[in-house]
Amino acid sequence: MDAEYGAVAPVVCGSAYWDYSRGDGFGILNADGSEQTVLWDAIVRPAPERIAGAPGTWTDDDATRTLVVRDRAAGDAPSVLRAPARVPPTGFVVEVDCGGAAVTVTIRPAG
Repeated sequence: MDAEYGAVAPVVCGSAYWDYSRGDGFGILNADGSEQTVLWDAIVRPAPERIAGAPGTWTDDDATRTLVVRDRAAGDAPSVLRAPARVPPTGFVVEVDCGGAAVTVTIRPAG
């Protein structure tokens, strides 16, 4: 899953994980219905949801759980980035840099 997320970001593309089965393999649930934590941790991460203006780039660093989004904002429409509370339990720090023609937003774990 880390490789998939690493592949979609450079080409400004999205992806989805649809295996909600139980048991061994790539299902996100164990046979008893509990979460396979390692798989959930791989797929639940900050991500751009909607980018206003001209699409820019984003990077997703799995090792640091950091998302960096750069775009060229246009008009009054908002960009929407999602940062799930699940990862990490300490929350996130969001940094915004509006210097120049591009806007850079960094979302990283707090602490």
